[in-house]
Amino acid sequence: MTTASGAPAWRGGHQGTWAGVALAALTWTADTPAAAQAQVYRCQAPVGVIEFRQEPCAPGTTGDALTIEDHPIGWTPAPAGQGAAQKAAPTPRKQAVTKGRGGASAKERREETCRKKRQQVEDIDRRLRLGTKGRQGADLRHRRRGYEDFLYEHCD
Repeated sequence: MTTASGAPAWRGGHQGTWAGVALAALTWTADTPAAAQAQVYRCQAPVGVIEFRQEPCAPGTTGDALTIEDHPIGWTPAPAGQGAAQKAAPTPRKQAVTKGRGGASAKERREETCRKKRQQVEDIDRRLRLGTKGRQGADLRHRRRGYEDFLYEHCD
């Protein structure tokens, strides 16, 4: 069974409102000019069903004309002539500042890294000896294996 507006009778109240809004929104496409305006009619049938349409309301229904303004948001392409050719030249990179190393050689940096990894393995062993819960112990053992692999591959 349908109502005078053609909607199913079980659709009472504002059930059709969002469907009508979605339908109205889908009718406008990207080819409309920016800040375009559209005329939409909000029609209410005698049983209370509300529809949004592009044509005036049918006889026997009440309705209002709505003006919807389209304000596009988001990315818009740059005007012609302002593309990649006119980008400013990249700024030169600054030299990295070494903190506390005093210009350490590669060998000294590797030795320092190895010392830290050994310390991390010892810390994990200590935590495992103190006792951990199941998941935490598994995570610690996994982390220790990674440190030990690093030590095997990169350190003496």
